[in-house]
This record gives sequence, structure tokens and C-alpha cells, in this order.
Amino acid sequence: ILDFPIDKKRPDVQTYHGDSVFFELNGEVLDKAEKICRKYRITRSELFESAYAILLYKYSGDSDICIGMPVANRNNEIEEAMYGFFANSIAIRSRFEKGITANDFLLKNSAVINKGIHSATVPFDEIAGLIDFERRPSHSAVYQFFFTYQNFIYNSISFGNATASQYETDSSVVRFDLNLVMKESTDSIIVNAEYDRELFTKEYIEEIIESYMIILKVLLDEEDILVENIALASRSKILKSDDISDCLF
Repeated sequence: ILDFPIDKKRPDVQTYHGDSVFFELNGEVLDKAEKICRKYRITRSELFESAYAILLYKYSGDSDICIGMPVANRNNEIEEAMYGFFANSIAIRSRFEKGITANDFLLKNSAVINKGIHSATVPFDEIAGLIDFERRPSHSAVYQFFFTYQNFIYNSISFGNATASQYETDSSVVRFDLNLVMKESTDSIIVNAEYDRELFTKEYIEEIIESYMIILKVLLDEEDILVENIALASRSKILKSDDISDCLF
């Protein structure tokens, strides 16, 4: 369980009450991201997930970070052509060593993600059942933070005489403390930060997003910087969960 600082008292049992904050990546950020991805032979998804892992590491102080991530799980041409839900969730475990640079972490984390994807055929529930970890009704199992990246762009899909269009739903129900959902569009990436509003205020999530953008900019501009030296946005509103009394909020 990640000791990520929250600014409300965590309920004894998950309520799944959620909300969203949207932001966008475009222009110079995407241009630089493409250059970094080509240089290190990594994907956009790996780059943005790595920035997310650094964010969680910097806020929590925990050097062992676990993030959930969905994968399409279609590994051959036959499965690609079939209708149905093949997706599976994998756990990406990122470990931070003292003195590691941003570019070294990118390469290391990319390898971890690829290893996880290649093991995606094993059902997540089966893996979770084999892990000896503390289960709490107040937390989602295995990981509390999730990262979703969608690199397909479509407005509608035809099925013979029928047409299906994409429908955006709200995030009033969430399964995780924070789920960073990225969707590629024609010339930008739309990001939806889905968060548990029983744990975070909107203002705090906006601060977390600001910190994420700072980390991403550093990864793109200062590849040799030590991860431990990457700064965050103002921490004036951050409270450690252990310091929150029952009478607050």
C-alpha cells in the first residue's frame, strides 16, 4: 500500500465516489516527447507512465512504486480481428535507486513495462490470488494508482448496417485513488485525472497535475538530472495521511 499524502481522512471502506480534472498535452511537449521516444526507443505510453511513477515516488517518498495498467491483450492477427473484450490489467513495479538519473530510469522502467506486457496473458485475478499482501477494505487491492493510455483514434465504428460512436462517461465512480487516463487525438493528448473525491480536493489534484507537468518537462529537457533532484509544485497543501486527525474535514 502506497503512503501517498492525501488531504482528507480516508474512509474505512472505499466509497468509489469520484470526479475528474482534464488537461491537455500538445505542441512543443509532444514534439519533444517524440524526440525522446526515438532517442531511447521507448513508446509514448512508457514515457508518460514513467513520469507518473516519478510523481508517486516524489510525493510518497516510497522507492517501491506499483501502478496498474490495462493492456489490449491481442497478441496475434486472429485476435486483432475478433470482436470481444480481451483486455487485462498488469501491475508495473517501479523501483527507485539513490543516484539514478532520469534517462536511466526511463530505460529501466521501459524494460519493466515490456516484461509486464509480455506476461499479460496471465489473468490478473490469478496473480493477485498468489500474492501475500495486506488487504484493506479502504484500499483497492495490489495498487491504488492506475495509468491508462489509449493510442487509437476513432469517431465511430461500423458493423455492417450499424454504426457505434464513442460516448464519454463521467467519472462519478472510481476504483482507484487516482487514475491518469490519456487519449490520443489528432494533434494532442487529452488527459483525464480521475480521482477519489473522498481523499482529494480538486485543488490538490490540480497541484498534482502541475507537478506531473514539471516532471515531464524535466524528463524532456534535463535527461541527466538525478530523479531525487526533480522539484515539485508547491507542497503547502500536502498533508501526510498519518498526520490527519479524525476531526478534520
